[in-house]
Amino acid sequence: MRTGNIRRLVIDTYAWIEFFIGSKKGEMVKDYLLGENEVYTPSIVLAEIARKYLQENMTEKIVRKRLELIAKISIVIDIDEKLALETGKAYLELVKHAKNIG
Repeated sequence: MRTGNIRRLVIDTYAWIEFFIGSKKGEMVKDYLLGENEVYTPSIVLAEIARKYLQENMTEKIVRKRLELIAKISIVIDIDEKLALETGKAYLELVKHAKNIG
């Protein structure tokens, strides 16, 4: 989804995990986060990330710091029916453009 030169992006659980791992895909996420974009994270993602890392025996302190970082560099939003639909459409548009790129 584009508005002028600013992209509005929704970052999901998978993308945040790749970001924290520092993988190639995570580097792409980092570029989006540092670019001139409006970055949103659905609130459920925070719960999913906390569950994953706690399940992997990461300390609560580290998990909390990661959640705080997400909240600092993105806008955490609650999802309703309208937003779910818009997110689905934005995802399909992203996939379409990704196929055209490579």
